[in-house]
Amino acid sequence: MFGKLRLSWCRMNLWFSSRVVKIVSCCFKGQPAGDCFWLLDVLLLLAGIRSESTLNWANERKIRSIINCLYAYHSFVLIFQLYTSLSTKFDDTSLVVFDMVKVAVTLLSGMRILSIALLREPIASLRNFVTSNRLNSGDAVFDELERRRFNKFSRAALLVIYGATVLDTILLSVPNSSKDSVLELPPQLVSTGKYASNTLYFLFVGLVGLSIIPKMFSALSCSQVLLVGMRWKFKMLVHRYESIVNLRFLDVDDYYERIECKVLEAVEQQLEFWSYLQILKDLVAKQFFLVHYFSVGAIGSMLYVSRDIGLNILSVAIFASTLVMMLEYFLWCHLVDSLEDVADSVGSRIFELCAKIPYSPKYRSRYRKLQASLMITWIVARNGISMNCLGLFKISTIAFVGFVNTAYSVLMFLINMH
Repeated sequence: MFGKLRLSWCRMNLWFSSRVVKIVSCCFKGQPAGDCFWLLDVLLLLAGIRSESTLNWANERKIRSIINCLYAYHSFVLIFQLYTSLSTKFDDTSLVVFDMVKVAVTLLSGMRILSIALLREPIASLRNFVTSNRLNSGDAVFDELERRRFNKFSRAALLVIYGATVLDTILLSVPNSSKDSVLELPPQLVSTGKYASNTLYFLFVGLVGLSIIPKMFSALSCSQVLLVGMRWKFKMLVHRYESIVNLRFLDVDDYYERIECKVLEAVEQQLEFWSYLQILKDLVAKQFFLVHYFSVGAIGSMLYVSRDIGLNILSVAIFASTLVMMLEYFLWCHLVDSLEDVADSVGSRIFELCAKIPYSPKYRSRYRKLQASLMITWIVARNGISMNCLGLFKISTIAFVGFVNTAYSVLMFLINMH
């Protein structure tokens, strides 16, 4: 008896250890399983999105079906909760507002998944460009170092989302009277019986984080990886121009022959980068539109709810959720700004290169042509990088300040109404 139990324990321990080793390898090593795009594929699978990268994975269809069924069930429960609140608890303003926010979060999660599905082709195109070697700096050591930095940053951001999913599931599992009052089953499901309603309650409260969070942050994760990847490619272009600036030649004849060839290679790569940048700008504009208009209303509403229910685990969870939304908004703005910073670096290198071109009466026309080409490239690099929210406003950290002010106005409006 004890021998069988010990054997079973050893087998379970061996299985668990192998899984831990695999997860650690995935998270902290740069092998295929630890690539940031692999973690992104897993997150998209947990969000219920079908992709070409996961089609051949074991149990992919089952996992996707289970996740989507859970999402449909949670949407059903949350909509009926809102209906019950509007019907019987209309005087409890904070509860009604919270139920409206929960339904809005669920609907927004579905809209983000739909947006990824509709933008599947541009996302795949950008991913292929980022993972390809078509754009490089000409320095293999530099390219590899930047690739590792890109992979490390993207993995860390994705692991934060995985951690938030686990933490949310744990927090919702802690017994709390306030949690039970705002996350109770609607009467339509309570009437199914004690055992059935307990099972339905567990499926709702225990797994709502797994159902909603990956969907909620799938768009951010996808765009974040692509933005950082494009910034990595842009840095390669900066390094290429920097290497051209630092080239040394024996005479003017040799200089013009070689510099024109080097500049032509850099401009060709920049033109290819620019074509994919336009795809990225369109993708970011559409995704950020959903983020902006939801966050403006949700943050003020959730702070209003946490103010009314007092200090407990639920209010802490709500406050943490508002901070996560603000961090998400700021991260979008910061990544766009960081891309513009790299564009400034490109402009500086091109300007420096223009200043270092030696003038010779013999090559007067080539001098003017080369300088004019570089100046045009500089202007395009500096002015063509900015991104906007479907033409409404420019995405930047300044826009984040305006967003915080608007969210505060929503909070004050709700307080004054009450």
